Amino acid sequence: MKPDAKHAGMNDRELTRIAEDFLKRRIENIPGVGKVDPAGVSTREILVQIDPQKLEAKGLALQAVKSALASDTMAIPSGNLLQGSREVSVKVDAKARSVDDFNPRDRGQQGRPPHRAAGSGQGCGWHQEKRSLARLDGKDVVALEIQRQTGGNTVAMVTAVEKALHELKPELQKQGVEVVTAKDNARFIINNVEDVNISIYVGGLLTVIIVFFFLKSWRSTLITSLTLPVSVISTFIVMRALDFTLNTMTLMGLSLAIGILIDDAIVVRENITRHAEMGKDHVTAAREGTAEIGPAVIATTLSILAVFVPVAFMGGIVGKFFFPFGIVVAFAVAVSLFVSFTLDPMLSAVWPDPEHEKSADGHVHYKGRNWIMRSVEAFGRVLDRWEQFYKKAIEWALEHRWTVMGAGRGQLLPGHWAAAPIT
Repeated sequence: MKPDAKHAGMNDRELTRIAEDFLKRRIENIPGVGKVDPAGVSTREILVQIDPQKLEAKGLALQAVKSALASDTMAIPSGNLLQGSREVSVKVDAKARSVDDFNPRDRGQQGRPPHRAAGSGQGCGWHQEKRSLARLDGKDVVALEIQRQTGGNTVAMVTAVEKALHELKPELQKQGVEVVTAKDNARFIINNVEDVNISIYVGGLLTVIIVFFFLKSWRSTLITSLTLPVSVISTFIVMRALDFTLNTMTLMGLSLAIGILIDDAIVVRENITRHAEMGKDHVTAAREGTAEIGPAVIATTLSILAVFVPVAFMGGIVGKFFFPFGIVVAFAVAVSLFVSFTLDPMLSAVWPDPEHEKSADGHVHYKGRNWIMRSVEAFGRVLDRWEQFYKKAIEWALEHRWTVMGAGRGQLLPGHWAAAPIT
């Protein structure tokens, strides 16, 4: 907080008064704000200068003067006053209102008559030594460090504070004060969340495109891709039930799971399509194809759960951070397994795919000849050539088992390891 251009000559004391008595109190009442610490403030104090020689001449101790000043500048309860049917508390208000109230007056000590302490000392206005300094653009300012409540949401608190400052702006301008945001920790959080959101969107889009090029069918791609929204929405329901927020860890879990969610559905859908191409009706192909590939899909999903469930239940501070991450990934993958065994076979049975048919040469030829499908078909031909190469490599490896084992063992010979002395 700093003076505006019209009030550049405002002194530090006036700026401190506006910051502490006006702005700080308003901000502290905002929901989510836990603490407001001012920095660079200039606090006024009264300096009482004591003359040691005159104090000794009057037979007074420094502690006696100190006690007298403390007792003479306070509000003391003095009893009650009856006014008809009402009873009013009465107090003697002896608080100092100005520097003159600290100047010499008649004072006494217990067992002695009142004496005049006029020559013992004198009060004057003063400012405490600054214990903190805040500067902005090379000029001294008053800074307010705002901290959220324990367990609160930093972004929500910053949003509420910015809204309140916008509402207070006309009133602050009348007082000649300008509020500038010097540091905003919520911006780092917002940027991270936006990056993770972009990763989720781009990852989901690329996943669908890759699935389309491999399954070579719009309908198969759509049926398979439905796993993504169903799993993500179901994960949001669990996050709400467990009181998780959309933070960096939960969104990171979702971004990591995006590429895994569709794996089960791809395997199930591809096997159903293979059974349909064998001449089976779509209901039989969906039932038998899912049953055939089911154990492999379950084993894949359980292996993923075996990794992320223990991560969610780690101990210590690290475990508290990774608990939402592990739960989000584990539940999203579990829902994708459920969808691949329910929604995908059902849609495959009632929504057959007429876009392609298998010809006598064993290849799929598309009825649609638009550029997208032609590019998919070209990609399929390239993939078939690589598949033939991969098949020949596997056959060669199986026929030359000892050669493959020897090559693998050669990589693990002791002479291939590098050793370093232990210091």
